[in-house]
Amino acid sequence: MKKRIIGSAIAVIVIAAGAWAAFHFFNKKDTQLTPSLNTTPVRKGTIEVKVSGTGSIQPSDREKIKASKAGTVLKAPFKEGDTVKKGDILVSYEEDDVSSQIRSKEIDLKKKQLDLNDLQTRFKQAPDDETRESLALNIQKQQLDIESTKEDIANLKTSKSIDPIVAPISGLLTTFTVKPGDTLNPNAELGEIVDYSQMKMVVGIDELDISKVQKDLEAEILVEALPNEKFTGKVVSIADEGTTSNGVASFDVTIALAEAKNLKVGMSAEASIMTAKKEDVLYVPVEAVQSAQGKYFVLVPSTTGQSGQAAQDGQTGRSGQSGQGQQGQWGQRGQGGPGGMPENFQNMTEEERAAMREQFMSGRGGPGTGNTANSGTTNATTTTRVEVEVGINNENSIEIVSGLKAGDMVVLPTVKSSSSSMNMPGGLGIGGAGGFPSGGGGAFQGGGTVRQFTNSGGARMGGGR
Repeated sequence: MKKRIIGSAIAVIVIAAGAWAAFHFFNKKDTQLTPSLNTTPVRKGTIEVKVSGTGSIQPSDREKIKASKAGTVLKAPFKEGDTVKKGDILVSYEEDDVSSQIRSKEIDLKKKQLDLNDLQTRFKQAPDDETRESLALNIQKQQLDIESTKEDIANLKTSKSIDPIVAPISGLLTTFTVKPGDTLNPNAELGEIVDYSQMKMVVGIDELDISKVQKDLEAEILVEALPNEKFTGKVVSIADEGTTSNGVASFDVTIALAEAKNLKVGMSAEASIMTAKKEDVLYVPVEAVQSAQGKYFVLVPSTTGQSGQAAQDGQTGRSGQSGQGQQGQWGQRGQGGPGGMPENFQNMTEEERAAMREQFMSGRGGPGTGNTANSGTTNATTTTRVEVEVGINNENSIEIVSGLKAGDMVVLPTVKSSSSSMNMPGGLGIGGAGGFPSGGGGAFQGGGTVRQFTNSGGARMGGGR
């Protein structure tokens, strides 16, 4: 008699525990009872690799104008704001007055010529050889003086003009105020020519990316002040020396813009340089790929375990065989697995769930047909490591050269689960209520009157009566 009382007490305790678990279960919304892996398929498409940098819009070229020599300005045909072409004369100098010097030299030349004629005459009339030798020497000296005077006259005639100042490039003349009559000093800065018809920008590229950048690579430019306009350009120069900041070196890369419409010097911009592009290739998110010892791997999902049999029309569902859960993710399952539930349970309204709870608590049970209940399962999702060969990658995607095919599922490093998910401790199976089948070893099975107490780890309750 004492043993029956103890046994009945145990049965009541187990049934109460099952009732609490069922009530808690039905009041949970969007509950997940099986582990969820965050997966994504292997896709096929285009991968673009870009290197980005920021900078400001600048004119493509600018040159300072300097005075070549000292002198007085004769003409200055252009003023500030004028557009000039390369080679245009910006400044011409007044000629130096050397006419008096030339006239003096010419008179001196005539005197020396007359002296030479006199020496030649005396040479012919010399009475002896000694006199002739002396006259011959004087004649040679006179001839040299005449040649020197002729050269002086020629230099004076050619040195009267100073080379004009010309435009070194085409562009807009800025800060230029030179006027006729101004006196210029050598190397004096007179103004500047700026080419606004073409624009460029200089961006700093990190030392880890600079090896990917080459001349003539295309670039897309986004100007902060003109967000609705798109600009393109090409790399025209790469700095040979970098600048270091906080231990990291960056290198200046100059990009010539294809169009300068609406652009102003000084506007902030960001350039994306296309360093690589592949079309029609397989790729996955870059975080899905792991590396070890120079090799690359991905995780793919796999499933193990068997399912319990569905209950039929109020009969008790048979226990499902134990499944191997994932250690550390859900805890290793003990005997039995989670019970089945209607396929549309997640889509039930709160009124329908309340009616189901009332059926269970009143002992009437549900319809218990195999058509409306899934088999209780003990399936557990695991992962398998697959070695792959990779190609190019950007910040989001990485190319898969071999090891996977399009459509294969790969596991991402995080597991997504709803906020209301229950993490069931290993060894506890949840049975079905009101005809819901369950795996063996659950806390309870179908709702109804107590029929017997078993040693499988929970009370068995007949469904539908």
